[in-house]
Amino acid sequence: MKPLLLIASLLLSMQLNAQHNPTVNTISSTTQNKTMKKFILVMRINPAGITPEQTKDIHDKWDALVPAWKAKGIYLQGNPIVAEGMVVTAKGAEKGAIYAETGRVVSVITIEAADMDEAVALARQTPLLQYGGSAEVRELPPPPPPAAK
Repeated sequence: MKPLLLIASLLLSMQLNAQHNPTVNTISSTTQNKTMKKFILVMRINPAGITPEQTKDIHDKWDALVPAWKAKGIYLQGNPIVAEGMVVTAKGAEKGAIYAETGRVVSVITIEAADMDEAVALARQTPLLQYGGSAEVRELPPPPPPAAK
């Protein structure tokens, strides 16, 4: 199996595992009395150098991390990017993916944390980092207030 497909199947499995393993939704003691903010983790890795054994290791670590995050109310959702899409520019659209120095986007994960420092600390726990991957952390703006009727 191609390395990209291995990573994609790993992330899809991680998402399915998270959806089918309900846990208690409690906030960790470190964030219990703080206002929580939402962050996205844009996960990137270059799958070309990842072996099947490393893919299994990454999978096993995600299988441990996601339920732990869910139990603490950290993990909100994850969306694996399992196939190439269309890259759209002013010049047109073509099939492919955008690569950064740290690899291709393979997943987007939404978490809750008290602040950027805590979100970065959580991102450091992700297993892709051990294999040359990266996690870009971005704070999501709060939802707009409901429209007046």
